Amino acid sequence: MATFLILTLTVVRTFANVDYIDISKISNDNKLISAFNFVKNNKKYYENWTNEWNYDKPKQDLITQLREHYNSFLALTTKNEETLLLLGDIAHYLYNMDDTSYYDMAVKNYEEAGLRVRSFMQSCLTLARISFRNLNFQIAI
Repeated sequence: MATFLILTLTVVRTFANVDYIDISKISNDNKLISAFNFVKNNKKYYENWTNEWNYDKPKQDLITQLREHYNSFLALTTKNEETLLLLGDIAHYLYNMDDTSYYDMAVKNYEEAGLRVRSFMQSCLTLARISFRNLNFQIAI
């Protein structure tokens, strides 16, 4: 059981990817859904760093839009794991576009998402232990 939990936490931290984020867990606001779709549909431009920009879209336009979308999601009053992973991805994409100020933001968002998942998993493990103890107690009677 502990190995499964460690593996799960590693997967969340290692494979944060906009393709696995469920926007319905973040918001049903059309503006944010549109922002999410922009980030997801244009990731081919920024999911990897490139030394020379040889794409049909201007790099600065993408940076401007990513910053706007980052700020839109950052402004949400309630941020769950999905929101934090998305913020981490957007910040990571901005870093790949040579906006180095977003490096620390990407790390912070990914770490916070990992901490929340870890806390949730620990709560589940505690509940499982309590249930198991109750089951043992009932069997013993």
